[in-house]
Amino acid sequence: GRTVSFEALDDKLGEYALAPAMKTSDDMTMADTASLIDFASGDKAAKPGPMGCFGYCLGGRLVLRAAGTFPARIRAAASLHGSDIVTDKPDSPHRVAAKAKGEIYSGFGERDWFSPAPTIVTMIETLGNVPGLLYRHTVHADTPHGYALPDRDVYNKRAAYTDWENIFAMFRRQLG
Repeated sequence: GRTVSFEALDDKLGEYALAPAMKTSDDMTMADTASLIDFASGDKAAKPGPMGCFGYCLGGRLVLRAAGTFPARIRAAASLHGSDIVTDKPDSPHRVAAKAKGEIYSGFGERDWFSPAPTIVTMIETLGNVPGLLYRHTVHADTPHGYALPDRDVYNKRAAYTDWENIFAMFRRQLG
């Protein structure tokens, strides 16, 4: 009745769980995001103006890319236990996010192998002084990857609630 963290999966199940993500590229997702922004922009029921987004794990990486790719529209982005957000590639998500405007919030688990201390430091150094961008983050003590998902075996209610308090405050500041 609960999803299991990657730490609890054997190699075969881990590969099976990641297979769908391996078929999709970040560029494909940004093309889809552009289509969603266009669709929402033409929908009379959608509020015009800036947008916000959030994502867990892979989604945490993708919201950083979306914030930097669509800075005129996405003004509030939250990455919770984002995966591969700092790489040595020229198009690393942290570098793309440096083109963002508005605000970015990151929630990190202290025991998350995707966000060791050097990753968090790089995020602060890269995004902390970008003109027109407020970067904020929280590192949750003794917390593993996947902590913010309520049905996950490693769910940390206190950490998740802290993140959501920060995200809702960011949405109010940036989106009205």
